[in-house]
Amino acid sequence: MNSIDLFRRELQRNRKADTYLLLGNAKQTVNALAHDFARELLQPSRTLEDHPDFLCLDPDAFGVHGLRVEHIADRKPEVLSLERQLCYLPATEGGRAVLLLDVHHMNSDAQAALLKTLEEPPAKTTFFLTSIQLDPILPAIRSRCRTYRVPALTSADALRKATTKGISDENFALLKTMTGSAEEAIALSAPQRETLLSMLPPFLLWFEGDDLAQDWLPQTEGNLQDQRDALLLRLRGALGHIASDLPLGERSPLQVDQTVQALQQASEDILGQITPEIVRSNLLGRKS
Repeated sequence: MNSIDLFRRELQRNRKADTYLLLGNAKQTVNALAHDFARELLQPSRTLEDHPDFLCLDPDAFGVHGLRVEHIADRKPEVLSLERQLCYLPATEGGRAVLLLDVHHMNSDAQAALLKTLEEPPAKTTFFLTSIQLDPILPAIRSRCRTYRVPALTSADALRKATTKGISDENFALLKTMTGSAEEAIALSAPQRETLLSMLPPFLLWFEGDDLAQDWLPQTEGNLQDQRDALLLRLRGALGHIASDLPLGERSPLQVDQTVQALQQASEDILGQITPEIVRSNLLGRKS
């Protein structure tokens, strides 16, 4: 019986929990499952996002690495907060579904603020937390959750899904190294897959010390959030590939470590709201 069937049975038997933790290997998978759970609970007549009792707190949508205190407690009027939204009663009899995504990226202060809400959950409100790691979550929060573990894909299932999406075995192997898992590789959109695969040859040249090989990190277009997402995708792909069995070539272990640190710093800068073009210029202008 899959997770949705189990949750549906809980609803039928009136044994639903107040808070669920959906834990898996790929954020796209667990986040999609959280939406499916909310859809099963609310039974929207149109889209889930149009339902008046659906609330999703997604750090990616806010342009941050993880939900912050102000996203939980009502600290800043200009920031959407859980506390402010929970002041209103649910508009429908079915109750309210609240999604909090990527809770493993929440710092201790934000988790402490969330814990206060979970200790005394509002009536007719169900929380769905998602995570790809368990250890960063406070034990006090974990103890208040009914945990659903999303099993990892078997190798055969992963290859089957990749083939269905038109991904060759060779490209699938590369995408797995760049994203860190088969699930993350499969969850990529076609444009994202093309971006990662096309950036790899120039990145390897740059990695080997050719500072002129900057095509792997081009200037991006679109709004600021689109630019951040595009740059972060490339940076994470580069880090993932280095973390795999990439040959060191002519680079010494110290030079490899310096490159990794530079990529990690660029990723942190992007998540820290530094302008993408500044992050790009700083990284590409580094001293080899």
